[in-house]
Amino acid sequence: MYLTSTKKKKFAMPFILLNQYKNNMLEKRKIEIEWRFTKKQEISHHDRFIPTHDATIFDTYVADIQVDGKTIDLALFDTAGQEDYDRLRPLSYPDTSVVLICFSVDSPVSATSVLEKWIPEVRHFCGTCPVILVACKKDLRTDPEVIAKLKQEGEKPVTSETGREIAARIKADAYMECSAKTRDGVQDLFVHAARLSLKQRSVDVQVNEKTVNLVIFDTAGQEDYARIRALSYADTNIVLVCFSVDSPLSAMSVIENWMPEVREFCGRCPVILVACKTDLRTDNQTIELLQREDETPVTTETGKQIAARIKAYAYMECSARTGEGVQELFQCAAQLTCKKHFRKSSDQRCALL
Repeated sequence: MYLTSTKKKKFAMPFILLNQYKNNMLEKRKIEIEWRFTKKQEISHHDRFIPTHDATIFDTYVADIQVDGKTIDLALFDTAGQEDYDRLRPLSYPDTSVVLICFSVDSPVSATSVLEKWIPEVRHFCGTCPVILVACKKDLRTDPEVIAKLKQEGEKPVTSETGREIAARIKADAYMECSAKTRDGVQDLFVHAARLSLKQRSVDVQVNEKTVNLVIFDTAGQEDYARIRALSYADTNIVLVCFSVDSPLSAMSVIENWMPEVREFCGRCPVILVACKTDLRTDNQTIELLQREDETPVTTETGKQIAARIKAYAYMECSARTGEGVQELFQCAAQLTCKKHFRKSSDQRCALL
């Protein structure tokens, strides 16, 4: 976790794209959406529709976009829709900001799969994460060849009305349509997704009679996300390095893994060391489990020693379950970023990751 405060900030936002494609055609169009937005945001003679594209499996795309005066790093995680990858796909869900569920207007079965497959999976792994239902290949809705082919099968292109009905049934946060071929709706889609992510993670904190807006983001600690995580450190004011009191290993990783990374990307940026899950320090089951491994919960004294060793600006403890220390933590972080010698701009908007 880390805290930034600039007028033109960079936020790393992971987006998951889910799709059910037929004969790889939705995959081609979907990747075109990603290619156009991440590689060629400005229209030029190089920005042309690619009629063929190799299928991708768990690819990642990164792009900078301007949204409401902020520079945002969009991290797009492409998923594989085939059943063969059902066990691997959940690895992409942690820390997702917004889920984009895609279907193709020339494939009614892909629209049906939104209800039968994708939304149950998303709600299982992502809970209440915002969802945007996306109708891809909208240019084919009026294509005579596509209409004739679907008519032979007793079907027709998925209409906007049907798309909106599905969006209502799955309680999507938005329904949008786009075409990689014509560019229609592509930029609007990702800008709207970025705004959704900002909106859901924002909270106002009162500091010295001033309102500071904290935009809260969480980072993925897994090694697989190391490349993406590094993108989020730009313009950071305060870093919150967290460990769990029921995991001595997580406390050791502060010294061995996180502080070297923080110092590499954030220099001398102030650090607050945070002990999480303090309610488990006296939990009998937790104590018994750790005793079997010849370990004990991380004590306050040990936490303070680690904080001193890494030269943290502060050491704090909290529990999400009981609420103890949570407000004090964010108040401390907000107060720290408001201090002139730590602040990188006069803006009172901060981003907490």
